[in-house]
Formats: sequence, structure tokens, C-alpha cells
Amino acid sequence: MSFPTQPAFIATSTGSWEPSRVHPAMAWLEKHTKAFENHELTEANFSDWHTDDMTFQKANGEIITGGLAAFKASLEVYQPFATYMHEPKLCVVWENENGYEMIGHATLFADFVSPGGEKKAEDSSSRKWDVGLPGMFQFAFVKVSGAPIDGLKLGRIAMYSDSGPVVVEMIKRGMVQANQLLS
Repeated sequence: MSFPTQPAFIATSTGSWEPSRVHPAMAWLEKHTKAFENHELTEANFSDWHTDDMTFQKANGEIITGGLAAFKASLEVYQPFATYMHEPKLCVVWENENGYEMIGHATLFADFVSPGGEKKAEDSSSRKWDVGLPGMFQFAFVKVSGAPIDGLKLGRIAMYSDSGPVVVEMIKRGMVQANQLLS
């Protein structure tokens, strides 16, 4: 039985961007991720990195559309954390008529804004974190002539992860009350 196929770029890693950055979309994503982790992505420069019609899908399935609103929603997901870092594990990238699509697996390592608890997660460089959450991500990179960062912008982000461990730790640290979650 034959079926249609399409070329794809596949890279695996134990925490380094090196295996994936040879692909232009992944080199761009590494820059975007570092800017995001360093809190350098703001409303003022969001349009340098994102399309005006960008969509963001939260892990609960909610979809936010409309560039700036989607960007703000993506920032809200990370509000419980003082610091965070995404450690890449796998990416699959393929070209489409607008640019590139990518699915990837990464671990989000994070420390909460409210201190306390034991640092139970360890990244590939042996740094200890409050949590280490595996997740899947889906991105759409749009080729935009004249885009300030390597001719690409982010058109869609979808997150797939279990937020349960974050919520449990937030309750333990008094960041949120359990009854707040039920209302």
C-alpha cells in the first residue's frame, strides 16, 4: 500500500538546541524561546516576532485569536513562574505553502514566584528547578518578506501539557486556594 509522503526535518536532543538549529525555523525558534525566557518579548515588540492574526491554544484546548490577544494569553500561562527554561527533546519540521509547521517535545523547567518546597526537577546541565514538566508544542512559522527576525513570524502556538503538577504546587505554596479553582 502506498500513501503520500512529504519531506520532514527531524532532530532529537538531550537538552541542547544544537541538533535542531541547522533548520531555519528551529534557529528562529531558539532565538524566540531565549527572548521569551529572558522576558524580552513584550507588547512593544510582539509584532516583530508574531503575525497580527496569530492564534494560541492553551493546554486546556481554549483558543485565543488575534495577534496581541493571543500573545498576552501565552504570557499568562507562565505567570506563576519567576524563571523558566525550555529544554528541547524532539522536533519534526516540514514546509508548507506559508512557511513551516513544527511539532516538538520539550521539558519546561520552572521556579515559582512564591518560594518554598523542594527543587525536585533537574535539567541536563544539573540545575535544580521547582518543576520539570514534559510537554508537546505545535508551531506555525510564517514566511514574511521583510520580517525583522530571519524573515519568519509565529502564526500559531498550541500547547499540550498536564497543568496538574503546577496547580498542586501552587496550592501547596498558597499561591491559589483550592476553592478558587472550583468556581
